[in-house]
Amino acid sequence: MSDLLYSAETWTLLSADVKTLDAFHMKCQRQILHIQWWQHISNADVLQRSGLPLISDILLNCRQSLFGHIARLDSSVLANAALQLMVNSHEGKKPSTTWTRPSGRPRRTWLNHIQDADARPLSTIWRSEVARGHGGAQRSIRTSR
Repeated sequence: MSDLLYSAETWTLLSADVKTLDAFHMKCQRQILHIQWWQHISNADVLQRSGLPLISDILLNCRQSLFGHIARLDSSVLANAALQLMVNSHEGKKPSTTWTRPSGRPRRTWLNHIQDADARPLSTIWRSEVARGHGGAQRSIRTSR
């Protein structure tokens, strides 16, 4: 499982890719549980027997975890600044008046997945994650030179 989901928190997937991953995961569960194709056992029953979530749910949790981690980093960390810039541009606040999105980029971004899962504006999600981080010690990423 860990090999399959390596760096999954950063993936931007099409719905067809998610369906393919879910189908592969279901096939693996059926093999582990020794369920043959002719037994006509539904996917819901397989999930109940295995106790495992869908890959799409695992991906969602990974994305939200990474978003929250970066949002709670110190504002001087480049990853935090880059994510803040992306959240602002996603909300319609451009860095400058002449800025435009480069052509040829995917229409759906990693932030679209975060916002779809939470059903709140990204700025609201950002503020709640930052506020959640102020309860504990501030973390920062150190870079070796």
